[in-house]
Amino acid sequence: MGLVMEVRRSRLKMFAIFAFVVGAAYACNLLAESGIVAGKAWFASWIFTILAVFTLGAAIFRKPLVARVSPEGLLAPSICKNLIPWSDIQSISVVNAYGSDSAQVNLVPGSKSEQAVTRLAATLSKIGKAQGIEGYSIALGTTGISGNTFATAVRNAKSGASRRPNSGGRLSTGSAGAGPQQGLAKLAKAPLRPLEISMGNTIGKSFGWGALFGTIAAFTTASCMSYFWATGKTGGPGHLLMLMILWVPAATIMGGTAAAVLFAMVGAIVSLRPAGIGPSPLSYAVLGSLLAFAVVILPFGSWVAGGVLRALQGAQGTYLLLPTGLLPVAIVGLFTGWRVE
Repeated sequence: MGLVMEVRRSRLKMFAIFAFVVGAAYACNLLAESGIVAGKAWFASWIFTILAVFTLGAAIFRKPLVARVSPEGLLAPSICKNLIPWSDIQSISVVNAYGSDSAQVNLVPGSKSEQAVTRLAATLSKIGKAQGIEGYSIALGTTGISGNTFATAVRNAKSGASRRPNSGGRLSTGSAGAGPQQGLAKLAKAPLRPLEISMGNTIGKSFGWGALFGTIAAFTTASCMSYFWATGKTGGPGHLLMLMILWVPAATIMGGTAAAVLFAMVGAIVSLRPAGIGPSPLSYAVLGSLLAFAVVILPFGSWVAGGVLRALQGAQGTYLLLPTGLLPVAIVGLFTGWRVE
């Protein structure tokens, strides 16, 4: 393991959290529509929807760097915007709470780094102190490494800094609520897992951008269909509002989730570079359209029309699946491939 290591947030884990929150929002939406604890379910559905938006935004737009360990010191943007030299670090403890690892950084009281911590870090430190956890926290649960690996990286970086003056600080590992903290002697041989795997990174980006653009496309398509139904022959006063409240949110969540899964599959395929095909707007649009047509649109059209041939001939109005299903997928594929490329 080298003396310098960057710890980056795993997009796959962030999008897994996003998928869980979206699933919870959809489950609450189903409970509300069924009349079971309707009021609480609607409220919970909107809360989970807001959390899903924030989670997706953090996964896509938030900088992935969590920490950078080097002989010069520790760079942790969540604690301090500037590099924290080892002389300002009193101790570092690796803590496991509720199955998730975090690094607790204790700064020297009155040091420049201690005075320059962010407001959020100071607030979270007070909350942790009330629970018996000292120091400023670096969350490792959404990264691709374990607490032991991070501890080993810090130990190696400090060993490189030990030849330099003013490189104080010590390192220990422990767990939340534990007694005396253990040393790092048995962590020296801890393996360093790769932080960024090309295939996983491509799948993660595809999942995220597919979810974002798929949600936008699903909302637009569902809104247009609601307007078409409400103003048609079978429509009536208040139908548009009813559809916008009861049907559009569910269709938007389902469409965004389906697009995320679909383009994660596309990301996995293009990561293998079949026939030299790599991530691009065209490859995502074509592969996404083919997968959607083969897995969703054609089986559904065959069920509606009563056979594959009848579906291909447009019986029972299955030709409408092209503008409402295949076209949005192709457009989302273009935008997703553009961002992943």
